[in-house]
Amino acid sequence: MSPLELAALSKFFFHEQIARYHTIAPGFLHGGKWWVRLSAQVYNDVRDFETVASVLKEICAKVNRGEWKEREEEGAVKQEGTGAEVVE
Repeated sequence: MSPLELAALSKFFFHEQIARYHTIAPGFLHGGKWWVRLSAQVYNDVRDFETVASVLKEICAKVNRGEWKEREEEGAVKQEGTGAEVVE
């Protein structure tokens, strides 16, 4: 995976979490594999972790279907326009 593809995939991963699921679990690439670090606070319970697991599974399924590439291509097309569009 090229650095540009890695950046596009990372952007998709974070955007999906924030825009569609209203949550964030930072992911990072280490040893050729993606990892997410979760930490608990006193107010978290098991349901919070079940929810984030479900969200991550859904986003991983989207990544495996190549949806991040489609978003990247859409963004590239929009950026070729007037330059005034904001691509998320």
